[in-house]
This record gives sequence, C-alpha cells and structure tokens, in this order.
Amino acid sequence: MNNIIKMGIGDSLKFTGNLSGIERNSSAKIKVTPSEIASVSDLTITGTSKGEGTVVFSNDDFSAAKTLIISESSETSPQPSANLMGDVNNDGSFSIADVVMLQKWLTASPNSNLANWKNGDFTKDDRIDIFDFCLMKSELLKHYNQAEIMATNFNIYTVQNKY
Repeated sequence: MNNIIKMGIGDSLKFTGNLSGIERNSSAKIKVTPSEIASVSDLTITGTSKGEGTVVFSNDDFSAAKTLIISESSETSPQPSANLMGDVNNDGSFSIADVVMLQKWLTASPNSNLANWKNGDFTKDDRIDIFDFCLMKSELLKHYNQAEIMATNFNIYTVQNKY
C-alpha cells in the first residue's frame, strides 16, 4: 500500500528534500491525478477540491507514488494545541512514537501518515522537513532527561529514607 497524504482544501505541502531516493533538484517533478483535486506549482501541492487520487514524485532516476486524500479542512487539519507540540500521531501525548512516525513519513515508508503534521512543525515554517525532525528529537530528549533526573532524585530520596 502506498503512503497516504491527507490534506484539506486550501492546505499546501511543499516537497523540500529527499523522498524514497528522489532528491529535490532541477529534474524533480510532481504530478497529481486527477488534476482537479490539487494544483502543483514549484514542487508544492495545494488541495483545491475534495477527492482522492495519486501523487507521483519523480526525477530522472526514480519515482514514488502516494495516495492523496483531499477533504474539508476541518476533517484532516486539526488545530494543533500548544501543549501537544510534537504529537504528530495525535494520540494526546508527545513520545518516541511521534519521532518514529515522523521519521517513517520523511523516508516515505509504507503506511506512514501524520495525523497532525502541524504539531511537528518545530521551525514554524508551515512545512515538515529534516530540521523539524532534529528539533523534535532534541525536544523529546529534554523530556526524557527531565524524567530521568526526577526518577533519580526520587530514588536517592527513597534510599536515604531507608537508612
């Protein structure tokens, strides 16, 4: 099964890096079929009407296809909450599962889908790329380091009370 790109009418997605061996270069192209559901300009896909189709990313050497689903904006583009930054799978928490999902999506792994891509936009540039991935990993490490320090302090306190 192809990867799935879900977006709302009016949403845009820009091809910025590498997708399954397809690098953004002068020969990179994007084609959407049927063309009525999305427009393509400067390697950017913009949802224009509700529907389902296929996006083909290609360059001189490779091509990769993804399923494209365009829905009403409210259906596929939930408003991210500031306290859920990093929660790209929209499960209500920011965890290693979100980092793994973003990595899979960036490398175009089959069945990868970002339920809420805006929660992964750490650079606040309205696109998801490797910079967001790096910042996401860094932020998750901060969370784990804080939890580890809290757990260590708790263990020290517990040990001191035993004696």
